[in-house]
Amino acid sequence: MNLENTAKSVTRKACISCGQEFSGDTAVCPHDGTTLTPLVQEDMVGKIIGEKYEVLETIGGGGMGMIYKAKHILMKRIVAIKMMHPQYVSSASNLKRFQQEAQAASALNHPNILAVFDFGLTPEGAPYLVMDFLEGTNLAEVLDELGLLPASRATNIFAQACAGLAHAHSKGVIHRDLKPGNIMLVEFDQRKDFVKIVDFGIAKVLPSGDESESSHLTATGEVFGSPLYMSPEQCRGRNLDIRSDIYSLGCVMYRTLTGSSPFFGQDPMECMYKQVNEAPNKFFDANPDSKVPEALEAIVFKCLAKEPADRYQTMHELKDALLEFAINTPGVVLDPEVLGSLQSSTTLTPLVKPATPLENTREITKPQKQTKPPNNAELTPANAATTPLPSSGQAVAGSGADAGSQPPTSGTGAQQGTSGAAANGQSGQAGQGAGRWTSSHKKPAQPAWMHWAPIAAAVVVVIVGLGVAVKIASNRPQSTGQPAQHTVSFDNSMDIASNFYNKADYSSATNQINETLKRNDLTDDRKAEALNLLGDIEREAFQYDGAISSYQQVLDIENKSKEPKQSFIAHALNGLGHIYTKKGEVGKAREALNKALKIDQDFSGDDHIEFARTSFELGNLALKEGKIADAKKYLLQAKQIIENAKGPNDPETASVCNALAQVYQYDGKYKDAEALYNKALKIRTTKLTPGNIETADTLLCLGTLDFATRKYASAESQLQQALSIYQKKFGDRNETVAENQFCLAVLYDQQKQYAKAEPFYKGAYETQKQILGANNPKTLRTQKYYANVLTKLRKTDQAQKVLSGQ
Repeated sequence: MNLENTAKSVTRKACISCGQEFSGDTAVCPHDGTTLTPLVQEDMVGKIIGEKYEVLETIGGGGMGMIYKAKHILMKRIVAIKMMHPQYVSSASNLKRFQQEAQAASALNHPNILAVFDFGLTPEGAPYLVMDFLEGTNLAEVLDELGLLPASRATNIFAQACAGLAHAHSKGVIHRDLKPGNIMLVEFDQRKDFVKIVDFGIAKVLPSGDESESSHLTATGEVFGSPLYMSPEQCRGRNLDIRSDIYSLGCVMYRTLTGSSPFFGQDPMECMYKQVNEAPNKFFDANPDSKVPEALEAIVFKCLAKEPADRYQTMHELKDALLEFAINTPGVVLDPEVLGSLQSSTTLTPLVKPATPLENTREITKPQKQTKPPNNAELTPANAATTPLPSSGQAVAGSGADAGSQPPTSGTGAQQGTSGAAANGQSGQAGQGAGRWTSSHKKPAQPAWMHWAPIAAAVVVVIVGLGVAVKIASNRPQSTGQPAQHTVSFDNSMDIASNFYNKADYSSATNQINETLKRNDLTDDRKAEALNLLGDIEREAFQYDGAISSYQQVLDIENKSKEPKQSFIAHALNGLGHIYTKKGEVGKAREALNKALKIDQDFSGDDHIEFARTSFELGNLALKEGKIADAKKYLLQAKQIIENAKGPNDPETASVCNALAQVYQYDGKYKDAEALYNKALKIRTTKLTPGNIETADTLLCLGTLDFATRKYASAESQLQQALSIYQKKFGDRNETVAENQFCLAVLYDQQKQYAKAEPFYKGAYETQKQILGANNPKTLRTQKYYANVLTKLRKTDQAQKVLSGQ
């Protein structure tokens, strides 16, 4: 029987809605009125589909369907139409899956996802999807030809895939069939390797109204050709969430970078057993010639963690880690146009988050149990919305059946923390007028400016790293500074130290506290109180080792006491949590802050300002880890309590507003971020002394926001003002100053004002080389951009000297 005659022989039909099958001449389901679908379809070449698409030729097959090239009769637009493989049209479940693909894919609108813009049934009831059409290949075919890909090319592909999948997840759609054959690589606007994710044939839409059927769909069709890319939870038939896709993408990355899949087996069952129970080989063991950087290998292995909780929590986190790796790794170059494609979308989490310049040592830690914020929204990326790139008028045909490839994986995992270099006491930002805490260096959004040039990526690196210094003022009443004398009471002596502290005169404050600690009339509680304030002073002066020692002494004193003061313990733990967050020691930070929060909640209540301050620090930690939902919840909670306790115009309120603005900037919510930054700036300029470091922090953040939205003149003004304040406070040889200089250099570089950019690059490079060392990732980053601008100025000899480290 040839295909032209199959339609006439069809006697069985199925209802997609209720799943029942019928025979004979019945055309409509008697139960729900749905047009019945034949369980075999005819060859469609030369046919007219939906009264508007003329099928031109067969171009391939993938998943459950045949892919046809077609033309819109009236618009003359070339499209791709997917229809079921005749051999797969054998059950109602397959038809249901096809409909599920249509529903899932049509809900998505992202440049890195194949656009599905029409779905229907032929007069005979055969289902079809109409998609964009772009000629290209898929990753499976590329790997078949080349074996593996170098880190640069692979990272560009992976980052785009993450961006597309992050959008799908934000719409509640899990792909569940990620594999090289479902990652199309097309030419788009003269750019190669533009990613289009295809084939949502077994995608799961969350929440699912019929989990049992969803699981059944997962277990049918080509599942036995896919175990190489299945997550452990999928292999075991468990419920899946977005982290399953992260595992599958990890398998794809492993295959792409090493030339082999992480797990093999004599049969599918053995392969699935290994997915569940065995660890993959290290890259060197898999392929000694692959030469994959250790940082990238670490990212892949985090994706491949057996437990979802040990993986990245979202595709945003994974993408950010990849881009951080690329920016911090010499020799790995991100295609600027690829960055543009990632950044021209508006998403909850910035589509590109380069490495934080003040954070250069990655610490991969297994997430520990921590107190969750109220109404925790973790793992619900559905709060993200993406605006796609303008259509080019072309489209992708999703073909790509990858015999040895397959789907999902699951994973939550905190964004890997990175350690700040501020611990040397030279770097970072000092805060004033607010008190016991400062926000960690964070990673603000990197918006649409990233597509302008690769150099633009570096700007955010800086900005993100600088974060806002947040300090809560000492609760002691203000008094005029005067020399410490033992004739002065303990309370007065502490008041004097607090006054110096609140004015950011840390040297005088330290001297005053040291004199206080020499008193021979100190009780243990008074000594603990003084040590807590000393720890605060040392922390704000970036003397982290000293601060840790001071806080630890407080804990030692109170732990030995018969009646320990829980407020002192919570204060010390909060301070330690802040420092560990700054240093990137996220495990220690989380442990300290969770203990502090529990004490605050038990002894002060969850509406007390101390509880809010610890919530603030947990928000900073969450943001550092890339947990945007947690960060927002903690910071909003802290803002409400502090505003109620201190008033809407208090410096502490400004601190929380500034931190929350960074979350919104990170989310791409620029208007919300701008409003909060302006509120913080107004409070700080009116309530704090002129030239205050906190004011500079807000100016810097506003400058980055203006740069992100191409308000160059305003960005220049904000960054120059911030730099002036930093230089007056820290001098020229300071890391914060260097980062600010780098921001200005990139701003001028972006506008092709190379002569203006040169001295700022030079200043930043020389300072970083002196303070951080020549091989520090930030120093190497600045070195590269400095040499680049020298080359643009035709100072090639000087550029070569810079690159050689002279």
